[in-house]
Amino acid sequence: MIGEIIWEMVLAIGRFFINPLLYIFIAFSIYIGVQRVKNERKHFHIRVYDVVDDLISPLSRALLVGVFASFLFITIGVVVPTGLLALFALLSVFTIFLFPFRWTSFSAIASLSMFVILLQPSVPIDWAFLNTWLNDLRSVDLSMLAIFIAVLSLVETYLITTDGSKRPSPRLQKGTRGKPIGLLTLKQLWIVPLVTFWPVGSLELPSWWPTIYADGSQWGLVLFPVTLSYHHDLMSQRPEEATGQFGKRSSLVVLLVTFSAVMALFYPVFAVVTAVLALFGREFLFVLEKMKETKGSPIYTLRERGLVVVGVLPQSPAEKMNIQVAELITNVNGVEVKTEREFYEALQTNSAYCKLQVVDGRGEVRFAQTAIYDGEHHQIGLLFITDESQKSKESLPTSNETTMMS
Repeated sequence: MIGEIIWEMVLAIGRFFINPLLYIFIAFSIYIGVQRVKNERKHFHIRVYDVVDDLISPLSRALLVGVFASFLFITIGVVVPTGLLALFALLSVFTIFLFPFRWTSFSAIASLSMFVILLQPSVPIDWAFLNTWLNDLRSVDLSMLAIFIAVLSLVETYLITTDGSKRPSPRLQKGTRGKPIGLLTLKQLWIVPLVTFWPVGSLELPSWWPTIYADGSQWGLVLFPVTLSYHHDLMSQRPEEATGQFGKRSSLVVLLVTFSAVMALFYPVFAVVTAVLALFGREFLFVLEKMKETKGSPIYTLRERGLVVVGVLPQSPAEKMNIQVAELITNVNGVEVKTEREFYEALQTNSAYCKLQVVDGRGEVRFAQTAIYDGEHHQIGLLFITDESQKSKESLPTSNETTMMS
C-alpha cells in the first residue's frame, strides 16, 4: 500500500509539470509583471518590483494554502475526473483572455463549471475523447464540486487578507481639479498546487474512506494548478486597510458558501446555491469596494506640508526604515520639506545618514533613521506625489477614466 501511494505521488508530480495549464499560468503571471513595470516606468521612470516578483513572491503562501486545501480534499474524499480537469482548463483560458482579471480565480471558474455541467447537451459527439469527458462531467457529484468551491473560497479569503496588500504598484492620474493624484494597484495572482483523488490509478481505498464520486473503485492522485486572484485600485485607502475590510466581508460570504456546500451533501439543490453565492458574492464585494473608492476622498495627493509616499523600492534604505505607502514625510535631517526637490536637497546635507520625521495613517508622528552605504539607492527608495508630477499631467488619465478602465 505504501509503495502504491508513493508511486501515485510520483505520477501526480510528473503530470503536474507536463500540464500545459501550469505554463499558461506562469506566462500570465509574467505578463502581469511586464505590464506593471511598463506602467511604473511610464509614471515614475523606475520600476518598483522585478517582473518576476509577481510570480515568485506569492509562492510560499500559495504552497501553504495548497497543502491545507489538498489535506481537506483528500480527507473528505473529493474526486476530480479527467473531464472536469479539462473543463477547468478550458474555462481558465477563456477567463484569462476574455474576462476581467478577478474572474481568473478558480473560486469563480469552479462556480462557472457548475453551470456548464448543468447545461451541457446530452447529444453524443463524434469524437470519442469528448464523449469520455462529457460522461465524466455527467458523473460528477455536484455536492463534491460545491465542497471544492467552498474550500477555494476559504483559502482565497486567507490569501487576500494576509498577502493581498503586498507589492502595491503606484501610478499617477489627474484628479477632478486637474492636479495629479496617486493610485495604488493591488493585483495578485497566486498559482496554487492542489492534490485530489482521481478515478484512474492503482489505489484501493478502505471501505470507510469517503469518496464523493458516483463510479469507480480504483483511485489515483492528481496534482494540478489552480489560480486565485485579487484586484483592487486604491485612491482613498491604505493597502492593509482595504484588504482587511475586504477579508472581513469575504469571510461572511465564505460562511454562507460553506454552509450551503455542507447542505448540498444532503439536498443537491444547495450545490447550485453554493455556486451562485460564491460567484455573485465575489462580484457584490467588488462592487462595494468600487463604490467606496468612488465616494472616498483621495489620500495620495499633494499636501501643503510634507510629501505623501506612494511607493517604496524593495531592499532600499526606505524599506529598512519600514516606511509604508500613504505615510507622510514632513522632515528630513532636521529640515522641513514639502516638495521633492527640498526632500533631496535635505537628504544631501548628510550623504551617510538619514533621519526622517514620518506621520503614519493614524496621524501619529515617529522618527525613522538609517545609515546610507555606498551602492544603496541614492534617493533612499521613495516615490512621491509632488509638484514635479504636474509637468506631465496632460498625459495622465483622469480618475473617471481610470474607474472605467478597471
